[in-house]
Amino acid sequence: MAIKGKGRTKSKQVTRAPRKAPVVVKPPFLMRRSVQMTLALIAGVGTMVFAIWVTNGLRQQQRDKDADLRRTAIAKAVNVWTATVEGSLAALGQVPQPTPLFPELTAALATLTKGDEVKDAEKIATDARLLADKAASDLTAVKLYEVIRGKGMDLALTNYLLNSQSGMAQGLSLYSRAASLVIASTKESDPDLRATLVDEAQQVLTLATKTYEDGYNDYEQAKDLSGVDPQPPGGLPPGFPVPTG
Repeated sequence: MAIKGKGRTKSKQVTRAPRKAPVVVKPPFLMRRSVQMTLALIAGVGTMVFAIWVTNGLRQQQRDKDADLRRTAIAKAVNVWTATVEGSLAALGQVPQPTPLFPELTAALATLTKGDEVKDAEKIATDARLLADKAASDLTAVKLYEVIRGKGMDLALTNYLLNSQSGMAQGLSLYSRAASLVIASTKESDPDLRATLVDEAQQVLTLATKTYEDGYNDYEQAKDLSGVDPQPPGGLPPGFPVPTG
């Protein structure tokens, strides 16, 4: 008796669950590449800014130091000259006014110009000549160009200082010349020649006053530009040399 075979049974297909998409695990915030690059950029810029700030600060400190050294050097140089000028004026009895210098000589010459006699005219002129020669010698003895060279002075201050020396020294030399002419007139017996000498002396005296005043005005301008308070006569720092010829 034949046995019937079992027919194939259809297997029931099981539906698989959908696969989950892979989840990208983000690294910690500070470990992210973009964050690191940004931080590196910020750090680089910050370092550069800090370096610039430090460099500028150091440069400013150096500039301030150089400026202080320059002011000190200028002050010393200017005080060499102011001490000389004020000392010379003190010897002439003219502190701080620059003019009129030699008032007795000026008065005596004015009287002589009128044709009148002046008692002790020769002595007055001789004393004035000695004082003028001494003051002019004191001013020219200072090698002012050497004193101010390399101190960082600007052109205006340099010119005022040098012009003050030449102007005042030349003015004093002219005062001496005027006094010499007065002395010569007192020794002259010829009235016409005596009058000529007196007239020439008056002209030289007028030029001396103008020349000296111009030099003294340059001296005042130099003091204003330098911002240095003048030292009194003999007021330079102890041990500070005064360059002379």
